[in-house]
Amino acid sequence: MTDVFVQNAKSGKWEAPKDPNAVLDYWEDWTAWLDAVGDTLSGHLVTLTPTDPGSTAVLVQSSVVGKKVVAWISGGIAGETVAVTFRVYGSGFPMRVDDRTCYLKIKER
Repeated sequence: MTDVFVQNAKSGKWEAPKDPNAVLDYWEDWTAWLDAVGDTLSGHLVTLTPTDPGSTAVLVQSSVVGKKVVAWISGGIAGETVAVTFRVYGSGFPMRVDDRTCYLKIKER
């Protein structure tokens, strides 16, 4: 896991824009939060909300890797921004639920 795209904590945007033809992995790390409350992930949901009505941005696949969630994203139209919302569910009772939204700029590279 050396060359993965992670978000900027202050801006909520990934550091590198995504080319419309690229299929790349984007990660959200829940380790600090889960460790602080003594919980683990029991499930997740990733949704994309493009700004262009003709967008081709697609969530190819997502999965949990330890205490992180990875989303593989393809497509998009140059110039648009895609909001990527990660929702996770903790395994404790009562069930913890948290959302984080990150922003992905689509740009020809």
